Amino acid sequence: PLETDHARGQRLDVQHLSARLFFPNREIQVAQAEARALGCRIKAQGWLANPGRIQATPSPDQEEPAWTRVARGLVKELKNLRVTTAPPLIEVTFSGDVSLPESLRASVNISADDVFIRDLAIDSAELSAVWQGDAWELQTLLIEDPQDGKLRASGRWSPSNHSCDLSLESTLDPVLIGKSLGLEPFMVGATFNKRPKIQLFLRAEPAVSFLPKVTAHADVAEFRRGGKSRFDWSASASWEGGQWSIRDFECTDGHGQISGDVLRKHEEFRCRLQSNLSPSSLADLLPEDIKAALFWLRSESLNDVRLELPPSIEELLPAKSSKSPPAKPSWYPSLLPQPRAH
Repeated sequence: PLETDHARGQRLDVQHLSARLFFPNREIQVAQAEARALGCRIKAQGWLANPGRIQATPSPDQEEPAWTRVARGLVKELKNLRVTTAPPLIEVTFSGDVSLPESLRASVNISADDVFIRDLAIDSAELSAVWQGDAWELQTLLIEDPQDGKLRASGRWSPSNHSCDLSLESTLDPVLIGKSLGLEPFMVGATFNKRPKIQLFLRAEPAVSFLPKVTAHADVAEFRRGGKSRFDWSASASWEGGQWSIRDFECTDGHGQISGDVLRKHEEFRCRLQSNLSPSSLADLLPEDIKAALFWLRSESLNDVRLELPPSIEELLPAKSSKSPPAKPSWYPSLLPQPRAH
């Protein structure tokens, strides 16, 4: 069991274990250890001084070690792994004096080819991480799919002060990633004929703010959502706590363009848009449930109509208030289709 105080908790089944161990004065040396677990080959080597000081079970008032939380998360993800060729290889090295926690160091390297992670086909995957000084450093994460898409990531996480940094770049298919993460309803009808370029940065500094800050930028070419129109678009976004924004949004279908900014800050919502896209093109950008409600946008007779929205439509989208619902704008419901009897 991964938790010695919960015998029925998450378990790790180890098979075909072989190891060469040496026990010099107050030290354990693992010259070579190999085993099979979770469908992976595992190799380990390293040394520990004063191993008698290892506390297998933390006291009730002591926080669980960070490495055990990471280990449980890694075991959970590896159980979702499906292998088609050779099993993945996990290499672990460790060293340090248990009586001097700051000297403890461990590194993990994982490599895999032709695997499925949460039903996402992966040509190759490489991960390299180091734990030292109560902090995890993700040195390299590289994932490649059969269509030459790539994801690269690096970062650092310190459980003791809850600080975190993550940098990620991806050209993987967002539809496949969404399905593997259980976000399929948001991807219905979405098609990326060319791989989008997505950059994401996350930073959490509790000394400055208890809320993490996320910034992202995306460049997408030839995007389609079920309709005939294909779009090229780009945008930058940020999120921090209860506020988020989308900046420099530009989207074109080759005939018209929509651009603008959106801000959501506490109880305030602002949106500025300019557009001369046809109603049918606007409809092709919307999810299916919204298009069903706004069926009048799908009328083929409106294909040649161009919309000129005002540079600012803040008054059409009033700030949200927790005391009373916002008043309906003056144009409601004159622009909406009226119900008809069939």
